[in-house]
Amino acid sequence: MIKFIGVPPKLKIKFKQMKKYYTLILFILANHSLYSQTNIFEKDGNVGIGTTNPNYRLHVVGKGMIVANDIYNMYFIPKSSNYQNNTSSIIAKDRPLSITTDAHRDIYFSTFYSGQGLDVKMTIKGDGKVGIGTDKPSSRLSVYGGIAKLTTTGYDHTFDNFIKYGHKSDLESGSARVNRWHGIDATITAGAAASNKMKFRLYAGGYGNEAPIDVMTLAGDGNVGIGTISPNHKLDVKGTIRTQELKVDMQGADFVFEEDYQLRSLEEVEDFVKENKHLPDVAPAKEMQENGVNQSEMNQKLLQKIEELTLYVIEIKKEVKTLKKENLELKKQINHD
Repeated sequence: MIKFIGVPPKLKIKFKQMKKYYTLILFILANHSLYSQTNIFEKDGNVGIGTTNPNYRLHVVGKGMIVANDIYNMYFIPKSSNYQNNTSSIIAKDRPLSITTDAHRDIYFSTFYSGQGLDVKMTIKGDGKVGIGTDKPSSRLSVYGGIAKLTTTGYDHTFDNFIKYGHKSDLESGSARVNRWHGIDATITAGAAASNKMKFRLYAGGYGNEAPIDVMTLAGDGNVGIGTISPNHKLDVKGTIRTQELKVDMQGADFVFEEDYQLRSLEEVEDFVKENKHLPDVAPAKEMQENGVNQSEMNQKLLQKIEELTLYVIEIKKEVKTLKKENLELKKQINHD
């Protein structure tokens, strides 16, 4: 207790009032110190705001706002205290940027304008799927919209050139389509699941302007057709083929020279040709036109006929030699007589 001795009464009253003020100030300071203990600066360098146990360099519990200036503001807005189901947003005020998460661990990158809301540009789903132009990706990478053509001079968006993979109706039936659209000279399409074929089509005047030309078809049985949509062979070509070299696996015709080979006489060949209008063992022209020609078999038949002709020539040469000998003997007899 403080006693005031030799002090005028008026001063005693003033000292008592000041004592009350000092007590009030001390109470306020003590109360502020008590409530400010949630802001901690640990010895390890971690800083806590709203927490007495910071685990990071800056550990903030509660809502916060980082203000760069009056125009370019960045907000971090937590929506839940449950970290497993937390949703949050990072929004640049008055600037078209928003990064948002939700309770499903999805991340959305959006453009944002006041009064117009968010327009999602890219999505990363919690299951690893990524969507561009869509917030509902159905595969590892789902792109909704065109892919711009890249050139040596940079980005080219003339006529909205893009390469498109997939079409809603096609995807529902399990097929796929690769298209190049808008302001172009050609469109290539691949895919037709309903017929178990993959088709490569050419639209010479642009998509929708002319009927497509089926350039090549890959059938489900492994057959390939060029110029035909119904290949019946491993490679079925409707049209001409030009190549510098062609190798065909085939069997030879050396069996013609075996001793037991039954070579027709020229008389038999003559009779057969008169009756059938084609060589023996060779298909008629009409059959070739309708069914085509097995190149390996045809080469073997042609080689067989060449070897038969060789045998005929050898036989004729023998006969000619015999005739010459007989003719020479006849001349000698005539001259002797």
